[in-house]
Amino acid sequence: MFFAAGALMAKSLPVIEGSWRYMGGSSIVFHSMKTFIFGKLVRTIEYPDGEMVSIVIRTNNLNRLKNEIIKQQPALFPGVELDFSDVKYLSRWTPPHFTEPCVKNKDLKMVPDGGVIFWSRFDSIPKRGVTLDIKDKENIKLDQAIQYVSKLGKGGVAEESLKLTEQQENALIDLLLEKDEAILALHRNFNPYPNIFKYHALRYLSHKKGLNFEQPSTKLKNDIELSQPSPPPQQQQQPQQQQQQQQQQQQQQQQQQQSQQPQQQAKPIQTDSKTSTKPPSITDINATI
Repeated sequence: MFFAAGALMAKSLPVIEGSWRYMGGSSIVFHSMKTFIFGKLVRTIEYPDGEMVSIVIRTNNLNRLKNEIIKQQPALFPGVELDFSDVKYLSRWTPPHFTEPCVKNKDLKMVPDGGVIFWSRFDSIPKRGVTLDIKDKENIKLDQAIQYVSKLGKGGVAEESLKLTEQQENALIDLLLEKDEAILALHRNFNPYPNIFKYHALRYLSHKKGLNFEQPSTKLKNDIELSQPSPPPQQQQQPQQQQQQQQQQQQQQQQQQQSQQPQQQAKPIQTDSKTSTKPPSITDINATI
């Protein structure tokens, strides 16, 4: 029996080998091993207006792709970093404006080499109308600023020293809804530094808008001043020199005034005999007679 099975296998091997070659077995093996050997380039973009990051993956695994995406993202705040579970939505993009959600590993396998994948932490990605052109830039920046302030608010994930009170959070969000350019500029420049953003935002509310809030602690203010570059020594000496010159001028003026007062007191009163109104004496009358 065993001999018969062996003889049958020997006769079938040439047939299997011929059919394997006819169907392109070598190309099948190459394509199946291509991703593992050479890797696959995937361009990832955070929806709706994130930066594009190119990632090379060697296995069609969603969790590994999420880990690679998180490695390329900066920390939200000092000590607060993202995790692969924060990437809640993944969708592969098909030009010109269609997307399909990536839920399983086989969905990632369908992404071609050099394909685009949109990912999101909060909002689901629509299935159509998604393009690489950013149209509503102003609204997107406004949404980012509001989300940033809400993270610093009462229900945010910021540290206790960086958190805003409920009144401060409401005031900042009200200004953002009015599209206040100052708060938007602070968010645009101090987005990576929440302590500096909080200091200047509260200072702006207090001085410009007349809203009295507790100012940041002196420690925070000193940290901000230390982080800023110190002025050159020449600029520091100029105010001191000006003050010294002013003091010297004041002293000279005082000395001149004091020297003039005795002269005025000692000066005699001059009278003119011709214009004097004093009545003539008896000797003068006799002399004239």
